Amino acid sequence: MIKKLFILFILILATGCGSTLQSQKNSKSNSESAVEGSPYDSIDVESLNDDQNNNKLKVAVLLPLSGKAEKIGDTMFKAAQLSMFNNKLNNIVLMPYDTKGTSFGAVDAMNEAMRDGAEIVIGPLFTQTTKAIMDIADVNRVIVLSFSDNETLLDPKYNNIYLMSSTPRQEIYRIVSYLVDHKNFYGFSGMFPNDSYGNTALKSFKEIANRKDTKMVKTDFYSKDDKFLQRKVAELLDTNTYKDEVYKKYEEEKALAKASGINTEVEFKYTDEDKIFADALLLPDSGDELLKIGEIVANYNQPNKPIMIGTSKWLNNSLYNNVNFDNALFSAPNPNNYTDFENMYYDKFGVFPYRISSLAYDAVTAVMESYAASGNKENIKYALENYQGFNGVNGRYRFLSTGLVERKLAILRISNGGYEIIDYDNRPFLKY
Repeated sequence: MIKKLFILFILILATGCGSTLQSQKNSKSNSESAVEGSPYDSIDVESLNDDQNNNKLKVAVLLPLSGKAEKIGDTMFKAAQLSMFNNKLNNIVLMPYDTKGTSFGAVDAMNEAMRDGAEIVIGPLFTQTTKAIMDIADVNRVIVLSFSDNETLLDPKYNNIYLMSSTPRQEIYRIVSYLVDHKNFYGFSGMFPNDSYGNTALKSFKEIANRKDTKMVKTDFYSKDDKFLQRKVAELLDTNTYKDEVYKKYEEEKALAKASGINTEVEFKYTDEDKIFADALLLPDSGDELLKIGEIVANYNQPNKPIMIGTSKWLNNSLYNNVNFDNALFSAPNPNNYTDFENMYYDKFGVFPYRISSLAYDAVTAVMESYAASGNKENIKYALENYQGFNGVNGRYRFLSTGLVERKLAILRISNGGYEIIDYDNRPFLKY
């Protein structure tokens, strides 16, 4: 029996959500659902195979609809419904399943979705829950559009897994490339959270710095409530490296001394002009630790203060109002479309969504358009990898055959309590 179908979407959206939403109109909190109760288990529908739905693509949406991340899952499913409502194709059926935010819950949800005949999966939300369902997806040859940004999920063994979130690598490459190509920056430093995201970001940062032929001055990790944060930041800001020619000459002199049988230590010679300080400090994080680092950097009185740079994790109003980050730069999808989505969501549900819910909206758009373009359920994978991509809340994007999503990213400057876009990427995707 199929539980949890999508009739709720019609009840909520077609009626504009009624007076319940209007009574919450003045609240800008996204922490409470605009609809009382949990509707996902309240409907039993056995009509997926009737004449009306037989040709529609059955799309399972795996989200944490209970547990610690319930509120995020709730807003994401509502965003998926909103996308379907705004798209006139009317060619899919949304089937929500509760992962409970756990690996075991994700496996149970995925197995139920497969029994119910799901033909494509949107979700899960987390890396671990995505990892838990990959074998099931592989056995059933079902495409999965995960909301994780962890590219380690993309094992060639699983050619049916796609990531909706842009990865740290893409966003770091965009901001570093802009500074190198347009501002002639050369030295880079970075501080990273001591977690899997931070490790991935640091690895990507080093690879990109090498690819762009720049100098990596110094990097470091920090933990939550790091007692040594002040010292770490100070050391990073005071550190410099030297031009390649200085190191090259030093190595040549050491080799010559060794060949000549000279045992005295060779002096490392340099001038002040040979020193390279960081032009930019990468901080790919959000939250309290980022604000603490920003304050330390802002109060640093040396002449070689680097500009702070970041990623889409900086899409946060509290950061824009922090004077320590004035003129800081970051890369992210063009946020202007998101504002329109946010207001549209508020009009329907009476609360503002979590930002990640925009990915659920875009995932449904991609599935609907791909199914329409493919003409049948068997060829949807090829349509999904259409090189021209899709237009979404987060700008233009496309799925690569590797499973990565490629997004057009803008460069934004924080100023006057907000941001300004200083560099767009409006070029069409290249055919590959």
